[in-house]
Amino acid sequence: MSKWKHSFYNIDLNAEGYKKAKENEYYNVLMGKFAVIPKDVDLDSPPEELKGFLIPAEINQAEIIKGQQINAFEEQATHMSLLITVSSKCNYHCEYCFQGNHAHGINMAEETVADTISYIKREIDSNDKLKSLGVTFFGGEPLMGMNAIRKLSRFLLEYTKEKGLTYRAAIDTNGFFLTADISKELKEFGVVKAQIAFDGFEDFYNATRKAPKDAYKRVLKNIEDSEIPIIIRVNVTKKNQDEAKELIRYLYSLDSVKEGKDKVSIMRVSVYGGESDCNFTDKEWLQFREGFTDFLDVADASTLFKLPSAAPFGCTMLRKHNVVIGVDGNLYRCDRQSGEKGKEIGTIQEGIDENSDIDKAFRCSVLDDKCMKCKYMPICGGDGGCRLDYLEQGKNCSVVEGVFRQNMQNHLTFLAFRPRY
Repeated sequence: MSKWKHSFYNIDLNAEGYKKAKENEYYNVLMGKFAVIPKDVDLDSPPEELKGFLIPAEINQAEIIKGQQINAFEEQATHMSLLITVSSKCNYHCEYCFQGNHAHGINMAEETVADTISYIKREIDSNDKLKSLGVTFFGGEPLMGMNAIRKLSRFLLEYTKEKGLTYRAAIDTNGFFLTADISKELKEFGVVKAQIAFDGFEDFYNATRKAPKDAYKRVLKNIEDSEIPIIIRVNVTKKNQDEAKELIRYLYSLDSVKEGKDKVSIMRVSVYGGESDCNFTDKEWLQFREGFTDFLDVADASTLFKLPSAAPFGCTMLRKHNVVIGVDGNLYRCDRQSGEKGKEIGTIQEGIDENSDIDKAFRCSVLDDKCMKCKYMPICGGDGGCRLDYLEQGKNCSVVEGVFRQNMQNHLTFLAFRPRY
């Protein structure tokens, strides 16, 4: 019996029918790497560069990954991620917004800001393994809570420097208030990227988002003038799928995108809480994504056709100390639950309630026998990358595999004449 074997997570690209793959070319889902593995490779003494693609015969990788996942729910991590909702107000009224009506929204109160600072300080001080902190400012529209961003950022910059931690921040905004001056200020506060969503050209944008007058043009100008990189997210629903394709091509024509400062991403968006004519079925979404081949002449393969990386789980908020801090000072596991009564897992004063049923549902392994025999498990984690969707709708195995296959084929086509190793 040979001492080494193929990794269970090797995908034989030729055998799987991928066009443009090289002879004997494999992709290892766990490592996120390509390699050519000769059929006559020595499985008793494999070449060093193929280790990982070839593993010791006695190793059960699935069991190791499951153990790593279970440990990751509890262990102190070297990186902590926090999503801070600084405002539940918004100047837009997007028809698919999961937060509903913002008419009674509030900005984070000064007392809550102070308590949030105390909470973060305690979390940092209690983890001697911590090396970096990432924060995303969220809303509502977070730039309506700019005073809270300023106070939190000044503390975060100073305290992470004092503790020798790397600090990076991001913001999820509609872009209306992201003027050149505000973007410069955010950059000084350690914000390294902003995400701004579009769902159509001006008429559709205004109708769907019920945005202020001239918002569409203003946001495009703000993107052009921004001192921080922008992820321009195209929100796609069944209602705008045709226009979205034209919008994607237009966005790729922007100078800031062509020059590499800004990136384009595409997101399936659903209206939660019932049936809607906006919502794709899984099959319909995969059919829409087939059209991504139309962008092979303009798209950056590292974004539009990105191959997902392996991780203990898809959502970072499943780690114990990564939480959503609500504008009300409550703690949540998911941004879609922020501010929703009964979905809290604790408070910034008391910390996480580990006996909370919601916290237990998020911080547990859902890997079953089918998962343990699936080549895509390392990029799925058992819940498809979204624990809330899993809890509400169950597993979405066909989408995970379907998206991977589409991205892989587009990747291979895009890179057919470019070196990959």
